[in-house]
Amino acid sequence: MDAASDRALVEIDVSEEVIKRCRDRAKSALGKLKKNNRRAHAMVVDTSPYVAGLCPRRAGKTFTAVIAALCTGEMKPGAISIIISLNLKQLRRLYWEGPAGIVTLARKHGIKLHTNSNGLSWTHENGSIGYLLGCDDEEQLEVIRGLEADLYVVDECKSFAPSRLDKLCVEIIEPQLGKSLSPVHPAGP
Repeated sequence: MDAASDRALVEIDVSEEVIKRCRDRAKSALGKLKKNNRRAHAMVVDTSPYVAGLCPRRAGKTFTAVIAALCTGEMKPGAISIIISLNLKQLRRLYWEGPAGIVTLARKHGIKLHTNSNGLSWTHENGSIGYLLGCDDEEQLEVIRGLEADLYVVDECKSFAPSRLDKLCVEIIEPQLGKSLSPVHPAGP
């Protein structure tokens, strides 16, 4: 992943027509979410800087996190959304390729993305960018530190070592906080 070239994509001039089209798609996706799952909708539209979703298995955590990332990108031109987990392989399986993954839900909601399967990143029509990132070593944490995001999703944060989670949240995310969404299964992984 080359953050500098991705950042250059964000700085492209986007027309008002594209901005409106993207926002309309986000509003449509949020409307469908509200109709089908009011609690998930409330979590996505909550304006608090930290939002945690505590729910049982198969309750739609991945779906909600993906909708949050896609809608953040569609609503705000040039936004950056990051979905973080310890295990990049699991992120790929659930958040990229799965039935509630980025590619599947973007297609379902008519959201136009340019995807990079190798880098696990996507770019919206309005210049917004999203990333799936692991954080199991210091180098990966530094990549996250270098991206000032509008949305951070920390997946399965209960499986993080307390020191790793503290470093991620307190030292990296909090100083540049847009919004942090943490879908958690209360019984752990």
